[in-house]
Order: sequence, then C-alpha cells, then structure tokens
Amino acid sequence: MATAELDTLDTGQRLGSATVSRQDDGVTLAVSARDLEAGPDGYVEVWLINRDGRRLVSVGVMRDGAESASFPISQRLLDEGYVVVDISREQFDDKPQHSGDSIVRGSLTTPA
Repeated sequence: MATAELDTLDTGQRLGSATVSRQDDGVTLAVSARDLEAGPDGYVEVWLINRDGRRLVSVGVMRDGAESASFPISQRLLDEGYVVVDISREQFDDKPQHSGDSIVRGSLTTPA
C-alpha cells in the first residue's frame, strides 16, 4: 500500500524502512530499523507526522532492543495526511509530546 525509507536527519544514513499494509481486519504500520538506542533512561517511540509538519500522533512504543514492530493504525490518519514516519528517543517523564530527538524519519509513498 505504501512504503518509506527511514533515514537519519543529520547524515541521511538509511537505517530502516516502514510499510503500511491493509488486511481484512484493518491497516498496519510495520517498521524495521537498526541502531535504535534509547539510552538508559528512555525508550523508542514511533510517530506519524502530518505533511504540514505541525501535527503528529504517537503510533506506539518499540520493545527495548527491538529492530522491528507492527502497529494497527487508522486509515483516517493516512487520509488526513499523516504520512511521515518518525522514530524518536523519549525519556520516562510526564511529557507525552515528541521529545524532538528523532532517530530516523521518512515519508510514505505509494508505488507507481
């Protein structure tokens, strides 16, 4: 349905990919990436960012040390322009918003 290459923001190094697929029971976002170090006091979270660059939603948290994960998402998010996949380092704190520390990011595109 749609794919994204996940690259670091600073060097543009490709570290992974994301795929959106549709099954009978809904839509799934699958991410796969390497070198997703959260640090000793944190975790890794997956986000969808709107193409306007201002709105975002958390899709889920990756297991510590995991290089891949799948998350159910709403088709409505995609329809409303949430097409940028972001994986970030987050701290265990009382702040649910994005930390600003993105590991990788990429825009979902559909095959031609």
